[in-house]
Amino acid sequence: MKKITSLLFVMLLACVTNLQAGKITTVEGITSGKKYYIGATTSSKDYYLSVDGSKTSTNAVAGTAVADKTNAAVFTFTQNGDAWTIQFENGNYLSLSSNQANGKVVVSSEASTFTITNNTSKSLLTIACDNTKDKTYAIQKNNSGTQFGSYKKTQTDVWLEEYVEGVTVSSIAISGNATTTYKDGDAFDVTGLTVTATKSDASTEDVTKAVEWTVTPEVLTAGTTSVSVKATYAGKEATKNVNVTVLTLQALALSGEPENMTYYLGEAFNPKGLVVTGTYSDGTTTADVTDQVDWVIDPDKFTTIGTTSVDVTAKIGNDLRSNVLTINDVKVIDVDKYAKITSAAQLADGQHIIIVSADATYALSKTQNNNNRGAVAVEASESGLITPSSNVEIITLDTINTTPLKWKLQTSTGGYLYAASSSSNYLRTQTTNDANGQWTISIAEETGVATVKAQGSNTRNLLQYNSSSSLFSCYASSQNGIAIFARQYTVTVNSNDASMGTVTGGGNYFENNVVTLVATPKDGYKFTGWSNNAELSSATQTFTVTESVTITANFAKGETAIDNAAVETPAVKTIENGQLVILRDGVKYNAMGVRLQ
Repeated sequence: MKKITSLLFVMLLACVTNLQAGKITTVEGITSGKKYYIGATTSSKDYYLSVDGSKTSTNAVAGTAVADKTNAAVFTFTQNGDAWTIQFENGNYLSLSSNQANGKVVVSSEASTFTITNNTSKSLLTIACDNTKDKTYAIQKNNSGTQFGSYKKTQTDVWLEEYVEGVTVSSIAISGNATTTYKDGDAFDVTGLTVTATKSDASTEDVTKAVEWTVTPEVLTAGTTSVSVKATYAGKEATKNVNVTVLTLQALALSGEPENMTYYLGEAFNPKGLVVTGTYSDGTTTADVTDQVDWVIDPDKFTTIGTTSVDVTAKIGNDLRSNVLTINDVKVIDVDKYAKITSAAQLADGQHIIIVSADATYALSKTQNNNNRGAVAVEASESGLITPSSNVEIITLDTINTTPLKWKLQTSTGGYLYAASSSSNYLRTQTTNDANGQWTISIAEETGVATVKAQGSNTRNLLQYNSSSSLFSCYASSQNGIAIFARQYTVTVNSNDASMGTVTGGGNYFENNVVTLVATPKDGYKFTGWSNNAELSSATQTFTVTESVTITANFAKGETAIDNAAVETPAVKTIENGQLVILRDGVKYNAMGVRLQ
């Protein structure tokens, strides 16, 4: 009695399974000797396994995915114990082929055995074959293409549908309601429409997921009032006209905050982060239309170092423009340029450097080439400056001690360069610090050729560039020279009025070097302070250079020389060469009180 109950349960389960939109998703729903389609669902659409090429040939690819059963292959599933064979109508068999990780579904004259199991995690079937290069693969449709293939077993998600002899599709019909209000440029959405197939046996089936849709027009624009929708399934067609309302843009509003507020000299402002909202002709519908706009930006690129502002406007076509959004506090910095260090005194803690060949054609790269460091080509400008590419290794100088001066050479990844071997020319990166990662640097002032030497016990400790292998390595003696280039910044100094005073100290400086500015007022004027740097106060001022800056010395009318003379000494006024001259303490002044030379 128990066995009969179990069998009845399986039969009932099979019937229930076959009634679920025709899809069989459990092994219990398959009957040995019956015919089935093999299907899969991707992107909410049903596909069936078909056959490429001749169905009578063997070893032909059988992987085409079709959207209707008219062109789908029909298979007879035969069970023998736990094994199944899957046979085409012409007598050939389905098999799997794999020469790589994933393979093909093919036609074979010899039967392959499949295991069919319930994929409980997806409520689907796994149809797997283990005769492909001693690995187990299973049938599955790829999501992006139009093929069924053989994939690793854990990736499968297929179902079966029973083939009913002699039943064909007589007609199809479209019903239901789709969205009827759209924005200019939208595509019609068929969601909400249902396609029902009527078959030759008078039965009906919802085939919405399997149809091919054709919509005219494809893009809805101003003036479109009706859309023609055509559904195609199993060689049958049905059409439906849908009345639509297409809204048009009436206004644009610009808001938000830009993601980037720091730019290099010569760059253009990037509006990413700003949001453009469009209001449509019904006055209530709004949408983000940022990806549709053209940007009007003033200035179109940055030409001056410092802090500035940018005016941004968004437009669509010739008529619609947004409000002008002013972005303040945009920082413009100089492009990172590196110049040759010609004296070890120019090296400074925290300074960023690049290590290059002596002829400045190759730089130490970020790439580790086995036990050595790679090289990347660089090119110096006419002024001798190098702008490093993204693959150039930027080294940060890290002071260990000052007597003698030793450095750790920190890489962009946080490790340190070190001489890695006593017997081989190795240069690698390590995270811990020992003497083989502590370097002294000397520079020949006439040529700029640098000697960079590790201080550990390894005898191959001289950092060099090997031109024959295009690698940076460590050698026991100098093979060919290297040079060190450091970030260089420009300090621009101005006087607010050259007739009132002068300023010195401007020029090009290496990063973290010290600059001294001197503001000198002329007679009759005084120094009042520096613009663009609130930390500077006195007329003679020093600071560490960390970026390119422009600084202005401000002068104003001040106490005159005659005002500073002894007040108890009377002044005598005379006329010389038609000009008033004031004589006090033997010194002559003009009428303005300025001392005459």
